[in-house]
Amino acid sequence: MRSMALKNEEASSNGYNSASSFESQMSDWDFLFGDWEKTTYISSRTDDAVGISGATTLPVIIGDAHKLRQVKHSPTYESDGIHLVPECHMEEALLVDEETHFGHQEVYTVAELWKGHDESNKRDKATQDLLSALQRANVSEDSYLHEVNQRKQIEEILTIQRLEIDEMKRRSYTLHDELQDSKKQKLMLEQHIIQIETARKDNVKEITDFFTEKSCEETKKCLKLEMDLLSALQKAREMENLYQNEKGRRLDMDVKITRQRVEIEETKKHRDELYYELKDLKEHMLKLKIIDVPDETNRRRRAERDLLSALEMVKDLEHGILREMRKQKEVEEAHAIREEEIQAMIQQLADINAKYISDMKSAIKFHEEELEKSKHFIQEIQAKYDKSLHERDTAVTEAKELRQKNKHGALVFSLSELQEATKCFDISLKIGEGGSGRVYKGFLRNTTVAIKLLHCQRLQRQQEFHQEVIEMTSPESYFCFYSKKVVTSSWHRHCRLLFSVQ
Repeated sequence: MRSMALKNEEASSNGYNSASSFESQMSDWDFLFGDWEKTTYISSRTDDAVGISGATTLPVIIGDAHKLRQVKHSPTYESDGIHLVPECHMEEALLVDEETHFGHQEVYTVAELWKGHDESNKRDKATQDLLSALQRANVSEDSYLHEVNQRKQIEEILTIQRLEIDEMKRRSYTLHDELQDSKKQKLMLEQHIIQIETARKDNVKEITDFFTEKSCEETKKCLKLEMDLLSALQKAREMENLYQNEKGRRLDMDVKITRQRVEIEETKKHRDELYYELKDLKEHMLKLKIIDVPDETNRRRRAERDLLSALEMVKDLEHGILREMRKQKEVEEAHAIREEEIQAMIQQLADINAKYISDMKSAIKFHEEELEKSKHFIQEIQAKYDKSLHERDTAVTEAKELRQKNKHGALVFSLSELQEATKCFDISLKIGEGGSGRVYKGFLRNTTVAIKLLHCQRLQRQQEFHQEVIEMTSPESYFCFYSKKVVTSSWHRHCRLLFSVQ
């Protein structure tokens, strides 16, 4: 570049010097000879007359403005500038030629002297101009190199700023997506909370209705049980009264039986007495048989009739006592059966009451547990909602800060986040592979994304890596996409470069 500049400077200086020297010559010729375009010269040869035109000696004249000006030819000359003089004018032409030749020789000598002096001056001036031009060329070359270095630095700074701007764009886009996701999650959580509140109200209403219905049923059951218990108590009282009556009757029967037993004993004694009397009478009859048979027979018959009537009375009393004893036994058995029924009924009522109380306690415990679970679930939902709200506020704050820094930004992820999103770049999550790297499917910050992992050995220089980042973060492409399906033919237009493995 420097040599070319020097050559151009030399050519321009040479052209300028030649033009200036030629202008000085032409000015001298014009000063000495006047309008030399119409001047004709006769050669020293006597047989030829030669006319010198401006085209034979000087094809062009360079003016002060460095413009080319054509030299005019005399209309009386031929195209080659040579013509013949008629014979009648030959002698006059020779004389004029000799005079002018000597004059021209003197003038030419003077002109040559002036020309040599002017050429030396012009040569010195051209040398000085050339040196100054070389100095200016060196200065301009230094300034050019300085400007080239400054331009390179500016380009590097612009490249870095472009990368930062692209990163800020990606961050702003990602934060915008996260903000949209957080808004969607907030709406979903609000809807879920509303559903939970509605379900809670419905559950509370159902529980209240259930408890109200249960309480009504239990109240009815309690009333029924109380009525049954009252009726059972009334029956028990009636049975107790019957038992007391039977007991009184039994006591009366016992008294009667005792009396009857006493009477039976007395009748037995009387029978024994009668038996002994009858025996005595038989003995007495045997003794008196011989004395008075008819009277003794009458007395004996009378005594036998009395004895038979007494025996019949004793048998009737025994049958009556047996009947009373059977009746007493039947009454005792009936009283025992009624008492057993009363005890069974009381036990049944106690069992029903205990079962009802245990059912009520278990139902209350179950509904208390359900209510506790609902409260715990509501607390968890509220905590999740508060957490998502805090995350949304944090994301909004970060987005505002980034927007204040730059209108368009980007987000840079760490290696741990990418490894977590792709399960340490599991081969089962690979969805494509190209000449510069592999593409993995991942789940990053509540978004399904495609992550491109570059082969660092394919990138020979760090500049190529940054160039790849710039190309993939251009406005025509996107950082990630929400579609769950990845088209293999166009994945390179959707996937973005996230980092390079060292």
